[in-house]
Amino acid sequence: MSNIMKLEEVEKLRDLIKDIDTAMLTTVTEEGLVSRPMKTQEIEFDGDLWFFTKKETNKYEEILHDQDVNVAYVGKSYVSVRGRAEIVEDLDKKKELWSYAYEKIMQTSYDDPNVYLDKGKS
Repeated sequence: MSNIMKLEEVEKLRDLIKDIDTAMLTTVTEEGLVSRPMKTQEIEFDGDLWFFTKKETNKYEEILHDQDVNVAYVGKSYVSVRGRAEIVEDLDKKKELWSYAYEKIMQTSYDDPNVYLDKGKS
């Protein structure tokens, strides 16, 4: 996601999303917008939002075609963040963010060459 967030904005967003397990990621398709649930990463939030995806998914293709995305969180508050997404293949980062839950959900491991990260910057 492209605009640089100020430190106080990052801290406010961190506080608003810290206990929300699932976000809705919206991407752009030829037919319009598509939203899907994504697991929130349990890491120290620094302004980047990270999500796992597989290469053979529509989401992967949609982000390659159009990097404009929106991420919405609903919990004790409602938060909507728009920005630009990027497909990242970084084995060390995948290993850092990987958990047993992803192994169950994605039925693979972090070192699978079809597993990628979506990185969003607001």
